[in-house]
Order: sequence, then structure tokens, then C-alpha cells
Amino acid sequence: MTRRRRTTVVLTEPAQLRRATRSAALQSAIVLAAVLLLVGVVLLSVDTRIGNRQIDAQLAQVAAQVDDVDDPPPGMAIGIATAAGHVALSAHAPAPTAELTTSPPGYSTVRSGGGEYRVLVVERSGRRIAVLVDKPRGNRVGSVFWKRC
Repeated sequence: MTRRRRTTVVLTEPAQLRRATRSAALQSAIVLAAVLLLVGVVLLSVDTRIGNRQIDAQLAQVAAQVDDVDDPPPGMAIGIATAAGHVALSAHAPAPTAELTTSPPGYSTVRSGGGEYRVLVVERSGRRIAVLVDKPRGNRVGSVFWKRC
């Protein structure tokens, strides 16, 4: 195994020194920008995940307690389909609410009429229940982190 010898470069010319300084500064700036971009992407993904978990928890709570479509919580809409095919919708329910009562159970995200909705469809007591919450524009990306700052 051979050892490499470190060579030391002595810069005697001012132009060489300036070029080396600029090169080192540029490399440092590029590395710093890459690290900041990576940190930003990670924070954004964590924030989005936390926000979706909070919304999903709210949807599950409402879906577990809902009896009728008369009084949905603020910002939410409810659709209930019976086994006989009768569909009841809460007031001001967005257009896809009736269709969602026939979709498979689970969480999904739906866009309609310029709005974005997080949806939970559950089957309970022979009825299919769809609970929608409007995701306000400010809550779509970056909201949980920035609200805390």
C-alpha cells in the first residue's frame, strides 16, 4: 500500500490567489444552497404529512359520530347513502359529495370547482358515509410549520 504525499501549493501571484478564493467561495455557496434546499424539502414534506394527519383525525372523529347530514362541523360536508340507494347531502355540499358515497371506503383527496377536499368514506350500520373537509389554500402547503413560527 502506497501512501500519497500531500502536496502544498504556494500561491505567489495575486491573480492565482483571487481565483482560488473565488473558487472556494463559489463551492461553499453551492454546497450551502444545496443543503438549504434539502432542508426546505424535508420540512415541507414533514409539514404536509402532519397537516394531513390532523385532517384525517378530524375526519375520522366526525365520521364516527355523524348521525345525519343536518349539522356538519364548520368547513365540512357530509353525504350519507342508504342501502336502498337514497342519498342525503348536507347543505352547501360540494358537487362530488353524492358520487363519493358510492366510492370505496378510505381516505382520498378530491378537486372540484377550484377547491381541494380531503375525504373519508366509511361504511357504518348499512350506510355509506362520506365526510369532506375543504382544505383552505393556506393549509395546502407549509401551514403547520409556519403557524408555529
